[in-house]
Amino acid sequence: MVTIFPNLLSWGLIAPLILRIIIGLYFFLRGFRTWKKRDGTWHKWYSGFEIVLGVLFMIGALTQIASLFAIFDTTIRFGKKLKDTDYTEKALFIFVIGVAISLLFSTAGFYAFDLPF
Repeated sequence: MVTIFPNLLSWGLIAPLILRIIIGLYFFLRGFRTWKKRDGTWHKWYSGFEIVLGVLFMIGALTQIASLFAIFDTTIRFGKKLKDTDYTEKALFIFVIGVAISLLFSTAGFYAFDLPF
């Protein structure tokens, strides 16, 4: 199949970079919002986990492991919201799971510290 912009095919590693930054910002901001809003030890630990997860995504360190944790975390949140009628939040969870699965199976992209062990 012929592409309209064949020069863009050489920039294929930009897409995982954009996905990493967006999902990293999502987890960082969600964790920061929970940190400021809720009290209690459990909420502080959980929001700290989300902040660390967001930072790992944004700098590109351990992207595949962070993706596994993101899939697990978002799937649990999605399961808890199944009976709610707020479809926008459910759609957001589905998109986050899709981006995390994409980052799990693809490379981390440009500007990542994802080294093989």
